[in-house]
Amino acid sequence: MPVASLGAFILFLGFLAFNGGSVLAIVDGSTDIGEALAKSVMNTIIGGAAGSIFALGINLIVAMIYGETPYWSLLICINGGLAGMVSMCAACDALNTGAAFGIGAIAGLTLYWVSTVLKKLHVDDPLDAFAVITRPQGNPSLLDDFVHLGGQL
Repeated sequence: MPVASLGAFILFLGFLAFNGGSVLAIVDGSTDIGEALAKSVMNTIIGGAAGSIFALGINLIVAMIYGETPYWSLLICINGGLAGMVSMCAACDALNTGAAFGIGAIAGLTLYWVSTVLKKLHVDDPLDAFAVITRPQGNPSLLDDFVHLGGQL
C-alpha cells in the first residue's frame, strides 16, 4: 500500500502540472494572469476528490446491498481520484466548480462499474488502468463539451 500511495501522489501532482500547464492561457492578454491556471488546478482537485468520494461510496453501497462486509479501500479511492482527474483534462479551465464536481462524480461511478464488469469477465487488469483511463475519459469528457459552454449553447 505505501508504494501505491506514493505512485498515486506522484500521478496526482502530474495531473495538476499537466492540466495547469496545458491551458496556455496564462500568457493570453484576454484573461487575468493566472486565472485560467488557478481555475484548472482547482477543477482538477475537485474532480479528483469527487471521483474518490463517489467510487468509495458506491463500493460501500454495493457491498451493503449484496450483504457483504462493507470496507474502505485505498485502491478504489486512488483509482476514483485518478478517474476524476482524467475526466477533467478536456475542459478543466472552462468548467464551473459544480460541473467539475459532477463530472468527477460520474467518473468515479463509471470507474467502479467498469472495474466490476472487467472482474466479472475475468479480464486481467490488476491496476484497473483500463477502467481509470477509458470509460471516464469517454463519458465525462463528452459532458465537458456541454457544461463548459455555459450560456453559449
